[in-house]
Parts: sequence; structure tokens; C-alpha cells
Amino acid sequence: MATIRENFIELEGSIQEVFDAYTKKRIDYIPMMYHEQKSTRSQENHLGTGALGQMVEWNGTVNFDDFSKGYEQNYRHIKYSNGIQVEREVMDFKEYKEVARRTDKLAYSVYKTRQTHGASTFNNAFLATATGPDSVALCSAAHHHVPGDDAQNNTGTLDLTVDNLELVTNAMYDFKDDRGDIMGVMPRVIIVGNYWLKTAKQIVGSDIEPFTADNQVNIYKDEVTYLHNPYITGKKWFLADPDLMKQYLNWYNARDPKKVEYEDDFNTEVGSYKAVGMWSKGWDSWAWIYGNNPS
Repeated sequence: MATIRENFIELEGSIQEVFDAYTKKRIDYIPMMYHEQKSTRSQENHLGTGALGQMVEWNGTVNFDDFSKGYEQNYRHIKYSNGIQVEREVMDFKEYKEVARRTDKLAYSVYKTRQTHGASTFNNAFLATATGPDSVALCSAAHHHVPGDDAQNNTGTLDLTVDNLELVTNAMYDFKDDRGDIMGVMPRVIIVGNYWLKTAKQIVGSDIEPFTADNQVNIYKDEVTYLHNPYITGKKWFLADPDLMKQYLNWYNARDPKKVEYEDDFNTEVGSYKAVGMWSKGWDSWAWIYGNNPS
């Protein structure tokens, strides 16, 4: 006959299977937005630099340019945990549905924690207390690439409409590097929560221009997509360059919370199953996004 410890150990594999099955059913929005990476350090450090200038006419030797020092961004991982406990009697009476129910609750806890944290970058994008490398919010009117260059703006209070999308798109086309040169930002994805989901679908999904009586071609169809994240709250909406977003918006995993770990207690005859994760997130640069937060 198996010992109580052997039963608990066997249960660990079943719990992991149930946990994995639940996780596969849910949409993970983090890799859609972030450059998700593994980390083996307690902290990752990114040092920003300015742009090189334009090439110069050949004068007999190569022109060697220099970078301006940018801002440093530190990704310090934070540890999170949650767990469930299973009494010996649950196994003695073969109450496996109860074990599965508790495991689903644990998997949901891990899932909603990660998704809430992932969306928090956007939910906090206009808060002066949630700052990035240049010491202002992700969406701000006082952004810099390097200390001392001209301030630039990537924030507004416009509703999501076709006309306002055009205004924001053109504003992003005008983003300049620290040398004053056009960056060539290509805003191609609208990021919304639930509030603007219908509007985003209408803007990018119609062959003709939406919300007009004229049979004009919809210039955004096949050019712009949308990303719906239900964890983004309120009326916020964002326009982003998807390539630059994956370059500058970072998520580091130092410990995987989707790996269930086990320990049992001889005296209490209780098995403890935990999910522990460590991660950090942030952005190196603001120039991939323009945010609007209408009242």
C-alpha cells in the first residue's frame, strides 16, 4: 500500500496536468505585447543610447560618429506566490473533483496575476507615479530620448474615431530621434480594452471607410490591425508600432509560476502545492506608442 507521501507525490503530477490544461484554455496576452525573455539574474540592466546622425559625404576616410548617452532602465524581478493545500482525507475518499477544483483556482490565480500585471503598463500609462527611464509616464508630453534633447509628446485625450486615428498616426510619423531626424515609426496596431473593441473592429474590418455615407476605400483595412486586451480598463486606447513595441517593451521571467511545486507535512497530513514566480517588466523607450485617455 502506498504511503501518504507517495500519494501526495503522485497527486503532484495530476495537479500539474490539471493546471496545464486550464492554462492552455486561456489567452496569454503578454507575448502579444512584450518581448518576453528568460532571465538568470536578479536584475537586468539596459543602458539607452542616442541615434547616429546621417551619413556624411566621403572625404577620403570613414566618418566615425558618436552616441549620446541615454537613460538606464533596470528590470528588478519581484517574487509572487500562491498555493493550495490538500488534506489526506481528500485522497482517502477519492475526492478528485475537489482537487481539480482547487487546482483550477490556483491556475486562475496565476493567470489573472500575470495578465493584470501585463495590462498595468497600459492602465498606468498616464500616471505620473508610473515612470520610465526618462522619469515620466509612458504616455507623456515631456519625453526625451537622451537628456537635453527636444521634448516630444505621445499623449492625448481623443476618442477613438477614424479622424482621430489619422491625427495620432500622423503625430507618430513625426517622431524624431535625438538628432532631429524622422524615426520612421510605423503605427500599425490599435490596442484597446473592452470599451473601444467594437469601434476598433469597425475601423479596421470594413472595405469602405466606416461611419461615412460615401463609398470611399478604407485606408486602414489590411494596413492596421487591433489588439484587444480585456484587462485594459476604461476608455484608454493606444496606437503602436508592433515591431518597436517588441523591441522596447520588455518582460523578464526569472521563475516560471506555471510549474507547480509540492511539499507535505508529516504532522498535519496535509500536502501543500505552490506556484511561485519571479518577473519584471518595463520599457526602454516611449517612441513605439501613442496613448489617448478620454474623459
